This record gives sequence, C-alpha cells and structure tokens, in this order.
Amino acid sequence: MPILFSSIHSALGATGPLDFALVQQAIAERVAEDEHLDWKRELPSDGDEAAKDAAALANSRGGLLVYGVAEDRTTGRAAAASYVSLAESGQRRIRSWFGTRINPVIAGVEIVALGRRESDSEGFLVVSVPESPDMPHMIGKDNGLGFPYRMGAQTFWMREWDLDRAYQERFARRASEERRLAELIDHVGDQVDVQSGCWLVGAARPSISLPGTARPPDRAAAVSTIQRALELGVEIAPTSERRAEVIRALDNDALNPRVGLRRWVAATRSRQSPESRSDRVHLELHHDGSVVLATRVDGWYGESVEGKHCIPDFMVTGFAVDLAALVRAVADATGLSGQTLLRMDLLRNDSAPFALLAHDRTNGVSFGLRQPTWTRDVPRFIPVETVAPRTTEVEQMREVAQMIATDLVTQFGFAPQDLQW
Repeated sequence: MPILFSSIHSALGATGPLDFALVQQAIAERVAEDEHLDWKRELPSDGDEAAKDAAALANSRGGLLVYGVAEDRTTGRAAAASYVSLAESGQRRIRSWFGTRINPVIAGVEIVALGRRESDSEGFLVVSVPESPDMPHMIGKDNGLGFPYRMGAQTFWMREWDLDRAYQERFARRASEERRLAELIDHVGDQVDVQSGCWLVGAARPSISLPGTARPPDRAAAVSTIQRALELGVEIAPTSERRAEVIRALDNDALNPRVGLRRWVAATRSRQSPESRSDRVHLELHHDGSVVLATRVDGWYGESVEGKHCIPDFMVTGFAVDLAALVRAVADATGLSGQTLLRMDLLRNDSAPFALLAHDRTNGVSFGLRQPTWTRDVPRFIPVETVAPRTTEVEQMREVAQMIATDLVTQFGFAPQDLQW
C-alpha cells in the first residue's frame, strides 16, 4: 500500500505517495529524525534490534523506519543516501523478526521498496509501522523483556508507571471503540424504516484512525468505493441464488450518494421527501474510514412465519459478503492499515422473536424457505463483534464473511457449515 502521510510529508509540505524522489528530497533538505521517523544507514543484521526499533514506533503512535539513509549522529538529520538491497529475501527476514520477536504482533506493518526505477535492486527500504491499538508491544524473552518507546529521536524503555498507563489506555481504547460501534448502529435505527420490518445492520470501524490531515472523499470517490465493493463481493462469493446482493440492490442510488455529517449516505427510499427513511438498503461511508451497511430482511422473499421476524439464510450470506467487501474497498481507497472492528445487530420495532429460514433441500429438490425444526427462536438477539484483518487475499476476505455469518446463525442453533454460499 502507498504511504500517503508521514513525518517526511510533514517536514517537506508534500502530498501524494512516498517515493524515491521524496526521500531524496528529504536527504537534500536534511530532514531530522523525530518520534515518528528513524533513519537507518544499513539493513538490520540483528533481529532483536530491528524488533526494538519497530516496537518503539508502535508504542509511540507509529512512524517510519527508512533503511538506506545515513544520518548525522550529532543532529539526527539526514546526511546522505546509503542505498540498501531491495531483495525480497531481506524483506522476508525483517517480517519474520517482527512476527516472532514482538508481542503482541503489530498489525498492519507495510514494507515498501523504493528504487529510482522499478527494476532497481538497490534504493530505500521503508518500513511503515502503524499506530497500534494493541500497544504496549514487548520484545525479548525469558528475563530479558522490555517495552521500548520513542521520545523525540531517541528510544527509551518503559518503566512500571509507563506500562500501567499504556495498559489503561489500551483497555480504554477498546471500550471506546465498542461504544462507538454501538452508537453507529443506534444512529442507523433512526435512519431506516423499522416500522416496515426487521433490519440487519453491520458497522465497521478501523482500529487505526485516518490521519487528521486526510482529505474527505468526494462524491466520485464514494461512488468508486461502492462499485469496488460490488466487484469484490463477486470475487468473495460468485453471484447466485444462494446469496442476496445487498449493495447491488441500491441500484441507481449507489451512483448518487447524499451528503451526511462527515459521511456519504447511499440509500433506497420509496419516496423522495424530507421525512422518508431508507426502505430497503442503507449504506454509509464515513470520512474516518468507518462504514455502515443495513438491509431490511423481509421483502426479498415470499415465505414468512406468522408472528416472527424471519431471517433467511441467503440474506445472512449476502450481507456478510457485502460487509466484508465494503470494509476491504474502504481500506483500499483510504490506505488504512491494521485491523477493522465489526459489530452486527438486528433491529425491530416490537418484541416478536427472530426466526431463521433456510432452503429445505431434500434429495436435491428445493422446497423453498422454511424454519428448520432443529433451530430455535431468538427473543433477543445478542449483538456480535469480530475483528477483520487488513488483507488483500480473497480467501481471507471469504473467511471474514464466514465469521460474520457464523456469529449470526449460531444464535439460532443453525450449523454454519449448512449455509449455502
């Protein structure tokens, strides 16, 4: 992923992806190391030292390790280029050190090779260490354990009271994120027409926020993200009668998202009036990288059970696939790294129980949607939360969708392996 924001950008007043020329400019202008920037003359040969440098940045809200730049030892300013090998073997070694010598593992680390030309074997190797929601990160083993952090251009070791504060901050962050996800879903309840039926709602929020200097997406960017989510959904699970395509049901509304409070909103509405609410699908792309996806679960099928809110299996798989695809599309569009926190809930306007419907297939013959006798009604659905890794692999995105679906259907006593994808 391109590095769009860093101490180098701030020092030079630059925009756009970090590239070879920008690092060369930083050297020419003698940019100084700081809490979020560490110049390195050579590639690391000591795994413990490399792990310490990365953990120190993660424990100090992230930053860059730039290998291939010699600094002035007295001032910490960039002094000269000292190009390093860009071979994949060296990058694999660094990743291995980070994965085995830092605990907990730092999610979202990116290694970017910057050569003057794409074919160059030497240049600058940049390690982007994100702000970590899991800090403090520890290095070492047995009795040689430590928690490094940066202050200015120097690395220090956390003391007991530093650790106490760091752990308190970690737990406070998690509680805050959980509250924020619940608030996003509560807000959706005011935007959709729960009088017309039951709604399945998912909210996702990146564990690492976008920089405050990040520009909010314009309408064209929002449309592009929605279209990308549609494409990814087909890659995760090909279009079929076995899953509903929730985002596709936006139809032309996906091409004309409306302005909201620090977000873009695409929704279907039965009539255009100030008091009308979303009647089938509701999607939000927040400027901070959060997303919301909601769909009314009835109205897509003919079968129902009197006195119950029915959740068909193909709605569960369709929703799970589209939410996973939307999370990935937003990460691609914004350059977000790290994990994404997700929460799913069911909204209704009464106390009728929820029931799961599944296709009754006997000897290869489908008898339509029915409530399986071995499932159970759910009087009160328990909101479920999960964590999705930052990934570009289709198989891993599919696993995220399966996790979402599993958390939904198991509350009904339905085996997730029986879902039809």
